[in-house]
Amino acid sequence: MPAWTHPKTPRGDRDLKGKWASADTIHYRATVDDPTIYTGTRKVALPLRRNPDYRIYEYACHEGNLRASQFHPRLSVSIGR
Repeated sequence: MPAWTHPKTPRGDRDLKGKWASADTIHYRATVDDPTIYTGTRKVALPLRRNPDYRIYEYACHEGNLRASQFHPRLSVSIGR
């Protein structure tokens, strides 16, 4: 199981919602209900605010990823250098 997930059984239920609050903010809510694992319903709510300095870069797969190590130093380990 990936580290970014949480356990879930067939009895479990997840409810994830995002709603625009303004042009720069999304109100995000998540509810997890799984009586097999948890003693009660778990809820979280938080605002997700736009960062004007954030840049999205294109992701593209490349055979061998030989140049990927110049962008991220830890990638050189995965390609055997």
